[in-house]
Amino acid sequence: MFLGMNPGPWGMSQTGVPFGEVNIVREWLGITGEVGRPKKENPARPVLGFACSRSEISGQRFWGLFKDLCGEARNFFENTLIYNHCPVAFMTESGKNITPNELKLQERKAVTVLCDKALFEIIVLYNVSIVIAIGRFAEKRATTILKSANKNDVKVICIPHPSPRNFGTAEKWREIVIGELEKNALMQYFKRSNDITNLTTSGMLPGSSSGHGTKQVEDCSVLSDEVLS
Repeated sequence: MFLGMNPGPWGMSQTGVPFGEVNIVREWLGITGEVGRPKKENPARPVLGFACSRSEISGQRFWGLFKDLCGEARNFFENTLIYNHCPVAFMTESGKNITPNELKLQERKAVTVLCDKALFEIIVLYNVSIVIAIGRFAEKRATTILKSANKNDVKVICIPHPSPRNFGTAEKWREIVIGELEKNALMQYFKRSNDITNLTTSGMLPGSSSGHGTKQVEDCSVLSDEVLS
């Protein structure tokens, strides 16, 4: 399982897919259709669905890597799933992105309890054996809930967040991620169909868009180094 934090304004908030950059969700994941809009919508960050013209760089980087490795989306999902710790996007009235760790203490505690519970249930439901945390926030949440439940049969590893604001790793993100996958003997699960015929889905082992003229935008002004790295 790949584990992210919460929806970004131009990715999952638009498509419902973690790191869901519009073009790659439509063209590589093969997901289309109308995206519903919330009853209370921030006018500064409207949900336009697949009509959104902005492109999330984090999503381009994440899915672009596995598009190159797997060829077809079904090869990625043969042994892998992707999930966000929190399914809700938070923002100020002006539309500034707020990550869960930026919420007020009482709000953060309430959100964390619910999201931790849901994450643990997902891990058990899918019999996840390895969690690949995308950033330190995700790593901390996964490690904490597994330790609390005395569930020692699930391994947690961490890769950097693909945000361009993740200074020091942004330019080498792909190289770093591939290095971590190789170090943990996971590259075998991210191959094209003719290379994975001997793999099974038992245990739910873990799991470059062209852009087509869209404007590349990354709204992650409040993401701290601790969250990203």
